[in-house]
Amino acid sequence: MSAANESHHSSGPRKDHKSAVCLIPPRWLWDEVQQVRCFNDPAFVRWPPHINLLYPFWEDSGDNFSAAAERIAGALSGLRPFEVVLSDFQHFQHSRSCTAWVGPGEGRDGVLRLQEALRREFPLCDDLSVDRTRGITSFAPHLSLGRWRSAGDVRTAVGALRGTMAPVKFRVEEVAVISRVGFETPFVVRYAVGLGGAGPAGPVSRVDVPYVPSLRMGQAYLGSVGRSRFGVGALSGGIWNFAYGANVNRHKLEAVRGIKPLRSMPAVLKGYRLAFNHRGAMGNVVPLLEGEGPMGMDGVHGVLHCLNPADFATLTNMENAYMPQEVDVQPYDDSRDPVRAVVFVSPLQQTIREGLPPPERYVRLILEGSTQWSLDSSFKVPGPGILADDQG
Repeated sequence: MSAANESHHSSGPRKDHKSAVCLIPPRWLWDEVQQVRCFNDPAFVRWPPHINLLYPFWEDSGDNFSAAAERIAGALSGLRPFEVVLSDFQHFQHSRSCTAWVGPGEGRDGVLRLQEALRREFPLCDDLSVDRTRGITSFAPHLSLGRWRSAGDVRTAVGALRGTMAPVKFRVEEVAVISRVGFETPFVVRYAVGLGGAGPAGPVSRVDVPYVPSLRMGQAYLGSVGRSRFGVGALSGGIWNFAYGANVNRHKLEAVRGIKPLRSMPAVLKGYRLAFNHRGAMGNVVPLLEGEGPMGMDGVHGVLHCLNPADFATLTNMENAYMPQEVDVQPYDDSRDPVRAVVFVSPLQQTIREGLPPPERYVRLILEGSTQWSLDSSFKVPGPGILADDQG
């Protein structure tokens, strides 16, 4: 159906707030953005860092997305890739909150041309350009960073970001066509469509990679993960989470939390130690300093759980005040390569002093899980004396 026909026929694909066409920076540029979003953006678990171009977009049903991707490719065939630098920090005022965002300082005209080409092709999907109910009269390209309660709070946040957050510079070569199953589940990049009739994998490439809310936090990627513009979401078979606290306990994870791993295996996170310095003296993993740690200590022992994207998102929402950090974890089976996984870490500024005893029930869950998974006997759980001795 042509753009002209679409504007006259309401029988075409309906618009859906679970679909969008957007720009997504390459994964290796996300970390500073994700650090800000993690505790400030309610959409952190669901949306990747992005600039929406068309939202809402066609419902992802039947062959709608395949047809849409081909139409997008035609609409963008006359545009060439361009550089964009996200360096313009601003905010939106809402009725009960304010959103801080960063937009293009350089490359803004390119983004505007790109969005206009898409809007001409899909004239019914112009909500980001004209929506009088929200006071929108023109398209404002932006990447949302978080939400604050008041104008004063957001102005303070924006001022701090201007002074500390580095500009995000990347080459716009493609747009992403994304969708999600439910409003609380993470988006999946369904198609990537290249500008100028070309892209990293051709004019139209089927992707089907889920967004994984995580940060690298200075850790280098290994192998193909480092080269992937979609990060750990591009790994086949599920998303690995390294559990070291109550989630090593099968009953707690599966029966109480309702998280059903696709598969699990014992493993060790080398170069870290277990600490109880999260809020409430809950568990945390802390990088080992040179020469630190008891003799013979080789890291934190726990369990690698492979989860589907929806369960991983659910777990991330449950892990209150923890930051999802990507690490390389060694399975007990030494014949296996290290696994790129996500571990939940308490940021330094949110930790409490060490030495406070963790809750007794929490420690018992860990000890029970350690027995269930036959975790290495060198792994000691600090805590009240008798509980630490229970593992003996």
